[in-house]
Amino acid sequence: MDITSSPNLKPFRQFSDYEVINGLYAATTATLNKGTIVKITNAPGNTNVLDNQASPATPHLGDAGNWGEAPSYAYSRRRSVKWTVAAATTGDVALGMTIRDVAETNQFGENYAYRPRYEREEKAIVTSGEAVPILTRGIVHTNGFTGTPAPGSGASVSGGILVVGAYSKATSVGKWLSSADADGYAIFKLEL
Repeated sequence: MDITSSPNLKPFRQFSDYEVINGLYAATTATLNKGTIVKITNAPGNTNVLDNQASPATPHLGDAGNWGEAPSYAYSRRRSVKWTVAAATTGDVALGMTIRDVAETNQFGENYAYRPRYEREEKAIVTSGEAVPILTRGIVHTNGFTGTPAPGSGASVSGGILVVGAYSKATSVGKWLSSADADGYAIFKLEL
């Protein structure tokens, strides 16, 4: 992903592993930048319950189709996480902020399905259908905002990015700890 794209995160982050939701939600789109504020779009609950003595369904995994651009006669299926998140809009209840990019191809147009796993780990990328880690509380250095952040001001959410405004415990998802630097990034304390 291009570091100039918005939203994005710089490497400076401060959070506890207990404040990250891992393994539960996949993105509804094939591309999503880290630093996007997301909402829950689908979480059907535990479907792994015997109903009339029928075989239980897999509670959390579904079928995501073929990897990459495999021809229709090829059978190279992969699993996907059923529970999903999407960019939060105005008035939505925000779940948290993505801390990895969701992407299908690298900068050369090669599908990550055919690349070594370590390449995705090095670039902090998950592919569509894979669970994306979501930060619910912590400090990040982000450019995913509109407005001019000032220390102590708050932020609401629109289109997956932060909208700078007056801080209010009722409507703000956190507060700004700095103003924007020369690169257009500011330090934000997420409080969900």
